[in-house]
Parts: sequence; structure tokens; C-alpha cells
Amino acid sequence: MTAVEGRGRACAAPLMLVPDQHPVEQRSIRQEGHPNMRRYSSIVLGLLMAATSCVASTPAQAAASWECDATYSCFYTERNGTGSRWVAPTGGCHHPLPSWLQDNISSVRNRGHSTAYVHLYNWVGYWEHLITIAPGERVNLNASDNKTDRICIDS
Repeated sequence: MTAVEGRGRACAAPLMLVPDQHPVEQRSIRQEGHPNMRRYSSIVLGLLMAATSCVASTPAQAAASWECDATYSCFYTERNGTGSRWVAPTGGCHHPLPSWLQDNISSVRNRGHSTAYVHLYNWVGYWEHLITIAPGERVNLNASDNKTDRICIDS
């Protein structure tokens, strides 16, 4: 930026880089135009259009709250069934959990069959039982939030 005198104080005039040339004061481009300005504007416009189309086609990062297919148990990194979701592939015990899920479960939805209770455990030198979630329940983990190291699902 170059200093420009104005009204008793120095202020900065923005500089603009024109392709293949040295910095040019913005006011000189506005007043006189520049032969590469159309090319420069086309590049900027093209990049903006590409970025806009990428944003428009990107799916939402978080699933709808409590989204979980029937007969599965789903585990979420945020409260109220939001955030990243992990679906237990089968009944039985799951340990170790995926690294992004380890000690990072904040809510659970159990859509398993009528005897598929979900049990959450925390490793504290032994498997400390945190909570049991009955079939059909949606639970925000309060005292058990972000402590789960092991999940067991009755089959």
C-alpha cells in the first residue's frame, strides 16, 4: 500500500496486482482502465462461479436430528441426535470404537428389536457401566457425556 495525503492525515490507498505486472494503484485503474482488466475480471468471475457451484452441490454436513434406520442403534457426537453419526453394524460388543467417536458420544438412538438393549461403558481400569438404553429410546447423555469407550448391544 502507498500512503496518500488527505485531510491532514495519511491514509492507505489499496494496491491491486495485475497479472504479469507490478502493483498499480487502484485509483489509476479506475480512472484510466487497464488492458488486462477484462482478463483479470474474467478470471475472478470464473473462480467465483466455480466456488458458488461447489458450495451449492455440497450436502449438509450433519444429518437431520435423530436420523437412524429401523433395527439399528445410532450414536451421535452432539446432543439431540445431531453431529456426526455412527451406526453399529451388528449386535455384540464394539471396542475399540472409531477414533473420532471414542469418548465423543453425546446422544444415542436405539431402534433395535424389542430385546436389543444398548449398554455404554467407560474404561477406568475396569469397564464402568455408564447407562443402558432400551429399544425405542432417544437419549442425551448427561453425566455420561463424552465418556463412552465400549458399546455392547444385546442380540
